Amino acid sequence: MDRLIDILNDDYAPLRGLKPKAHLQFRLSIEKFRDYLGHEPLVSDLTGIAVQRFLSARKSKVSVATVVKDRTHIVAIWNHLFRLRRVEVAPAAVLPPMRAPKRVPKAYKSDEVSAIIRAALAYPGCVAGKPANIWHASLIRAAFETAERVGALLEVEWRDVDLDERVILLRAENRKGGYRDLLRPISSETASWLRQLRRGSPDRAKVWEWDRVHNHLWYHLRSLCKRAGVTARGYHGFRRSAASYLAAAGGLGEAAAALGHASPSTTQAHYVDPTIAKPTRTFVEMLPKIKLSDREAGE
Repeated sequence: MDRLIDILNDDYAPLRGLKPKAHLQFRLSIEKFRDYLGHEPLVSDLTGIAVQRFLSARKSKVSVATVVKDRTHIVAIWNHLFRLRRVEVAPAAVLPPMRAPKRVPKAYKSDEVSAIIRAALAYPGCVAGKPANIWHASLIRAAFETAERVGALLEVEWRDVDLDERVILLRAENRKGGYRDLLRPISSETASWLRQLRRGSPDRAKVWEWDRVHNHLWYHLRSLCKRAGVTARGYHGFRRSAASYLAAAGGLGEAAAALGHASPSTTQAHYVDPTIAKPTRTFVEMLPKIKLSDREAGE
């Protein structure tokens, strides 16, 4: 195998146990490398100059964060081949480091979550034979209440839901990292909606079965946000929202525990919106007062 796409599909992905979403992201990065080269990328194309020129070209079209993601995927396969001695030079020896700018986390405010759910409740049609309004509204509310990634929620089966106790089991194998189950409570309103979705569904059926192209789920969310007059922040925005309100109410430790993070610093850096979980004192309040008048200067 000399083509990177074949190495990904037949070697790297099975060995690493890549989930479908991760596999797709790797494949898209290879496809962008292919578009730049003008041919299917080969092992021989893994040179410092070729990859760095590709990344530089990508910078002119997409965000630095996207370029870093492409670099991460290509470097991962390159390192894999280096360990197998298929290439002589490791990427770290020839590629300069690249980091994405760290942005301030942006979450949905609670009134925005409410507006999006109201828009969802007016949504027409069906999803996998279930009322689309209840389907979307319950998924959004569950994303907010459980603080879980939408990918894990889409894998939840009815056997994982106890509507009497109002809890959802998030299985480790469906969660990022895949090492620990989480049991999360849901509100009585969410449980009521799920009772409506449950009718006629077997235990091993998925609660939120999506019967369309996977990426279209985010298109539908953007549509709901537009109807609600809310800036779309993806499903991850609900996870950030939950983290932010939990941090505001119970501190960073509480938010980190809810998200399954080992370190509260990860929660703060990537999830807590400082406009929701506001500091007790701002930097401006900690600085000495600037005296602009003679009277103030004499005090």
